[in-house]
Amino acid sequence: MITPFTNRSSLETEWSSWAGPKQLPVRTLTEPFPNRGLRQTFDAALALRRPAGITRIADISGLDEIGLPVVSVVRPNSRSMSVSSGKGTTDLEARVSGVMEALELFHAEEFSDWLPFGEVSHLAAAPDLGGFPKSVRPGGRCQTDSLPRMTVGFDLFSGVQAAVPFDLVHADFSTESVRNNDGFLVSSNGLGGGSSSGEAIAHGLCEAVEGDAVALYRTSSPDSFSRIAWDSVEDPTVCRLLEACRIRGVSAAAWDITTDVMVPAFYCRLVERSKGPSSLASSTDGAGCHPDPAVALRRAFMEAIQTRVLLVSGARDDIRPRFYSARSPASEDRGTESRFPAETGCRRPSADGMIGFILERLEDAGFSRAVTVDLKSKSPELAFARVVVPGLEGFPHSRGYRPGARATKARLRS
Repeated sequence: MITPFTNRSSLETEWSSWAGPKQLPVRTLTEPFPNRGLRQTFDAALALRRPAGITRIADISGLDEIGLPVVSVVRPNSRSMSVSSGKGTTDLEARVSGVMEALELFHAEEFSDWLPFGEVSHLAAAPDLGGFPKSVRPGGRCQTDSLPRMTVGFDLFSGVQAAVPFDLVHADFSTESVRNNDGFLVSSNGLGGGSSSGEAIAHGLCEAVEGDAVALYRTSSPDSFSRIAWDSVEDPTVCRLLEACRIRGVSAAAWDITTDVMVPAFYCRLVERSKGPSSLASSTDGAGCHPDPAVALRRAFMEAIQTRVLLVSGARDDIRPRFYSARSPASEDRGTESRFPAETGCRRPSADGMIGFILERLEDAGFSRAVTVDLKSKSPELAFARVVVPGLEGFPHSRGYRPGARATKARLRS
């Protein structure tokens, strides 16, 4: 049962003061765990396996001959996804990726700090609800006749408290929540986790920008985005994965789907050309967004491979029968070929640098608010956050997604 917002004192917690997105925060967000290693992060995450209901971490890499490490993380009593997944260049990276995805969902499921819309003015300015992602109810109906439940976070641009619809923060996908929400999109978009609040926020910002980019890509005409010339990519991980796909008879294509926000984003598609008894009939896709374009492309490629493995396993909740019967595109030549934009993006490796970079790009694109909500980590060594950027599109694969203003404008342009 969702309970009203009760811990209002937490909203008074001192937060880093942002002197506008053109500057780095006055006080770092990444303390007190700035140099935590991957093993320490995994150990901290694993300590939450019982509270989160994780019963198994399964290595499913061998289901596909490409060889990318992929794991499934099982939570039978989840109120969102009972099977999360993770990938990486090593087994440890894949395990950290999978467990952290499961924990992000767990914390969003458990989050219940909401208050009636009428009480928002006591804590923060009431927002314009028009720019938030809406949802279509089962049966095609949209609810717009009631005031929504709200939750309060902090605006990364101004450092002041800001309110967003509760549906955009929690991740309770149970029947009651999805059918009886307030008309806003309940999804996993904008969730982030890490060994510090800065890492969680940076991750959430990337996810929010990626969801918007994928929505615009899927809405626009096929030739609106340029296709990456593989011979211009020098990232060693991408090159190794590309060669592994070639040996396996899998054709790979990637498109630069970076939007007016100008944070690098890519969409990758794999199509199995060597048809056999065990071949996948459908293509598999993946997307990635990161201030460093090489990391963004790497994420998109690995996610497309991960999707192949998940299709073979058949265990993930969001895999539908249509995914197995869909025909692969006959050609991946759509879009004008262009060279990989290696000289663009952010070369600041810290979480603070990533946050500052993304906020600068959002401001330049006309966005003035990016709200982060602390999901109240159950571990003193990990942080989890939801990031909501009013005006950005929601993730189009989310149940009940309804195209917003940006997607509608992109469709009309096409």
